[in-house]
Amino acid sequence: SVLMTPCVCSLGWYRTSAGCVRCPAGKYSNMLESVVCHPCPPGTYRGIRDAEDDEGGGDAARQDDCRLCSLGSTDLPGQSSCSSCGAMKRRPELWTTMKLSMLGTGQLSQWVRFLGATNRTACGCAPGAFSDAAGECVPCSEGIDCP
Repeated sequence: SVLMTPCVCSLGWYRTSAGCVRCPAGKYSNMLESVVCHPCPPGTYRGIRDAEDDEGGGDAARQDDCRLCSLGSTDLPGQSSCSSCGAMKRRPELWTTMKLSMLGTGQLSQWVRFLGATNRTACGCAPGAFSDAAGECVPCSEGIDCP
């Protein structure tokens, strides 16, 4: 008699009634024989190209494959790309993502740029630029004190 070993859905794939299916863009699976794919965490994404590259890959689409949004972009869970802070702005290259960070154990804090922003409230003007009355980031010119 021949011993038959059942097929197991790999990491990055999930089980359906039709068999194993690769997790789509924006989602991942960290378990063998998973029945669902989970959305990438906030501030991360897994692109359509990433999902296409996973074709036939055994351990594709793990949570580690969800990439941090770059400087100047934000995301919600389960997306296939991050949204640019400067989208629909006159000078998109002048936008970044920033947060207030404590310096050491003291009371001092400063604004720092960071990857993996989870909402648009982290969007602001990049160093060397400031926000004008219309909410646009404009470059600092000589004689203007910019952060």
